[in-house]
Amino acid sequence: MLVLKHILPLENREFPLRKKFILIGTSHDNDIVIESKHPHDFVVQIESSDGKQESYNLKSSQGGVVRINGKNVKSAILHVGDRIEIAKELFLLDRPSIGAPEDCDSEIFLTQLSHFAETVGNERDLRKLAKAIIHNCLALIEGTDTFIITLDDKGNPALFASFGNDKSQSRFSDTIVQQVLKSRKPVLVSNALMDNSFNKSQSIIDLKLHSVICVPIIIAEKITGVLYIGSNKPSTSYCEYDLKIMKTYAALVGMLIDHVEFISHQRNTINQLSKISADSDIVAESKVMKSILSQAKNCAGTDIAVLIEGETGTGKDLIAQFIHSNSRRHSHPFVVVNCSSLKKDLLESELFGHKKGGFTGAVSDHRGLFSMADRGTLFLDEIGEIGIGIQAKLLRTLETGKIRAVGSSVEDEVNVRIVCATNRNLEKMVNENIFREDLY
Repeated sequence: MLVLKHILPLENREFPLRKKFILIGTSHDNDIVIESKHPHDFVVQIESSDGKQESYNLKSSQGGVVRINGKNVKSAILHVGDRIEIAKELFLLDRPSIGAPEDCDSEIFLTQLSHFAETVGNERDLRKLAKAIIHNCLALIEGTDTFIITLDDKGNPALFASFGNDKSQSRFSDTIVQQVLKSRKPVLVSNALMDNSFNKSQSIIDLKLHSVICVPIIIAEKITGVLYIGSNKPSTSYCEYDLKIMKTYAALVGMLIDHVEFISHQRNTINQLSKISADSDIVAESKVMKSILSQAKNCAGTDIAVLIEGETGTGKDLIAQFIHSNSRRHSHPFVVVNCSSLKKDLLESELFGHKKGGFTGAVSDHRGLFSMADRGTLFLDEIGEIGIGIQAKLLRTLETGKIRAVGSSVEDEVNVRIVCATNRNLEKMVNENIFREDLY
């Protein structure tokens, strides 16, 4: 990219020729404003004639005369080193000095990007962040309006955020937006009214658009909208440098939308799970677990005995707690015993209690777990580990609602709801005669 170095008057200024068209004239709408005694607005147009912006054509309007290397011309092909006299101003077409002005523009861009990064850290509202992005775009690229346009549920463009004119919501070209959405490629229009691809578009004609950049917003290879900037000023002519800026910000928009949507989904999931876990310590979202919880809640309202089967670590104890918590017994004890952790000769005493002297070592009366769980729930974990003898006593208690302590001749009534769990195949154990069929 070349620059125009301002030689006279001596201001040590450099004007980058990064746009397709650069206008030099007396009106403040031009890219470079000069002083002239010409009676009309005097405009000189410098147009890039190749994609690398190393070759330029010069044209003057309103009868103005320009001198190139001391010769009067109305049009000319410019080359590096040419001296261009316009009115009393003198310019040199040259390459940019080290550290200017492209480096300066890059520094401005990085400053704006850094400022935006700080905004992202402090702001959680997606629309406010989107407006910060398009505000930054306008700070770096001259334009009248800029927009973020997303797709609704039906895939139609919908305005998400805008910045610029008061009536900015209607100031974008649907033709250009639709082309970007369809092709998934950015569109750079330096002069829309002179571009055969767009100059017949009614929206461009109505809006009197001169220059437009529209780039796709892509998330996970899916196009979700566009970032768009437009200007109806003849002095504005966007270039590849401006397109790079827009691509950068479009990528930021995509990441922000994706991040915020992910956070939103996570919050919704947490809210849903919190509703499920409000009545228990169970957090579940799968259809299978929701079905199990539904079954557990249905049987919780009854007093029937429940057998929970499942492998170790699948949460059988949580289901038992869930059943108790959702039963009318929830305000009474929930007593847990792991049948596999007690020796078989001690398990009977633990469950039913014993009297002093009932067996060697019984030095005092002991209240059993059935009595402790009265009016509540007794959870017998690993029920498949109990012996045949205790199975018989447990069956009698389930049938009669009565218990007899070890060493006692008296039966006591208990009001206990039984919930059992096992990781063993009880049906197979029944067939092998190691688990009572009537208890099963």
